[in-house]
Order: sequence, then C-alpha cells, then structure tokens
Amino acid sequence: MPAGTVLCFSYPDFHSAGFPDPHSFEPDRWETLSAREANHIPFGVTANRACPAKGIAPLTMRVVLREFLKHLRLASSATHVRSIPNRGPCLLIPLESRERSGGRLAAQWALDRAEDVSRSVTQLFLGTYMVWDARRQRLTENYFATHDTQGRPLAALPTQAGGGHE
Repeated sequence: MPAGTVLCFSYPDFHSAGFPDPHSFEPDRWETLSAREANHIPFGVTANRACPAKGIAPLTMRVVLREFLKHLRLASSATHVRSIPNRGPCLLIPLESRERSGGRLAAQWALDRAEDVSRSVTQLFLGTYMVWDARRQRLTENYFATHDTQGRPLAALPTQAGGGHE
C-alpha cells in the first residue's frame, strides 16, 4: 500500500468470522472455544491504543457473572444482534422463584419497540441533517479542488491568458 493510505479495520466483521451463526446469542460456544483460538479482540490492538480496562475488566466480569449465576436466571425479550441499540435489557429472576416472567417480558418488548420508533425518527432526522450539511459545505469538492486523487496538494494552477481560470 502506498504511504499515507488509511486502513480501516472492521472489528465487528473480524469478530463475526469463523462462527456458524455469529449473530445468534450462544454463550455456550465459549465452552469449547477459547478467545485465543477465535477472532476476538475485545479491547483493541495493544500496540495501537488498547483500552485502559483491558487488565481488570475480564477478571471483574467473570467474578460478577459467577455470583449472578449462582442466584439468578436471566430472561430477555431483546433481539440479540451484534449492535444492541436497546442496551440488551434483561430480567434477573431468583433461581428459587417459580414466578412466570411472561408479563414483564411482554412489557419489556413493548417498551423496546417504542424506543425503536423514537430512535429511528431521531436517526432519520440527524442523518438527513448530516447529509444536508455535508452537501452545503461541499467538503469533498473543496478538498479535491486543491488535492489530487492521492491526497497530494496540487501545484499552483497557471493563470490563463486573458484573466485567470474558470
């Protein structure tokens, strides 16, 4: 690649590669697969700018999860996809409880759908504004008026006889 090339790495695509159904919520897959064997870089590349929590977060989460699962079971109405815009709400139900969680899950599902609508309207508004503003500023047009397609500044344009260039 030529010097100055910007390379963008897609962590979601990398994390999804190598699993039969990467977008399904299957925590059991980690019983037979280690993070070292998987396409898994949860805290970024250390040489680049690793997350400051890299050392303590995994240990803390293991302890917290172990304690939760000793006493609670989890139930959720969330659709499990890579990006969970609804924050992945989950009911924590005591193991000894015989209570049915269907009513609460239905309410959770309805609230999630209402939030989906408001989020969609907000994204439509902000996305429309972003496109309008980009067109107004003509950023690409202005950049390529002074740079070639490789990003190098153009030499000063020679003036045409009779009064400049158009």
